[in-house]
Amino acid sequence: MVSCNSNVDVNRLNEQIQTLSRRVDQLERRAMKQIVKKLFIPPELQKIQLHEQKMQYHIDLLNYLPPNEDVKAVLLAVKVVHSNHPFGHAYLGFSAHQQRCLPDQKTDFIEQTYNCHGTIHQQELIVPWNSSVANLSMNLVIDVTYSYNTGSYPEQGNVNHFEIKVTGYII
Repeated sequence: MVSCNSNVDVNRLNEQIQTLSRRVDQLERRAMKQIVKKLFIPPELQKIQLHEQKMQYHIDLLNYLPPNEDVKAVLLAVKVVHSNHPFGHAYLGFSAHQQRCLPDQKTDFIEQTYNCHGTIHQQELIVPWNSSVANLSMNLVIDVTYSYNTGSYPEQGNVNHFEIKVTGYII
C-alpha cells in the first residue's frame, strides 16, 4: 500500500526531473554550434589564374555575416579546374584568415595538380573567426603565397583556374 506522502514525494521527484531535463536541453542548445550555408562568390576570386605570383585579397564580409551573432568560423570552398594538356600545372597555396587575427588562427591550403586534363574538384575549408570586441574586423584575407599555372589548350590558351567561394559560417 502506497501512502499519500509517497505520492507527494514521487510527484515532487518527477517535477524536479522535468525541471532538470529542461535545463539540460537549454544548456545543450546554447552550447551547440550551428552551420549556416550561404553562398557568396567574391568577383575577384571567381577565376584565379596566377603564375609565379603572390597576391593578397581582402574580402569584406560586413554584409555577409549576421550582426550580433558570435560567429566562430567562416566556411570556404576552393575549386580547381585543370583543363590544360599535356603537362599543365595548376598549383596554388594560400593562407586564409580574419584580418588582425592571432597567428594560430589561420587556415593554410595548398593544391598541386599536374597533367590532369579535364579534372575538377573542390575542397571545403574552415577559417576561425573572432566576433569579440577584441577583433572587430569583418575582412577575410586570402594571402596567396604560391602559384604556378602552365600549359594551354588549343585555341583557348591557359584555361586552368581556381575559384574560392564563401559558402557559410558557424555560429
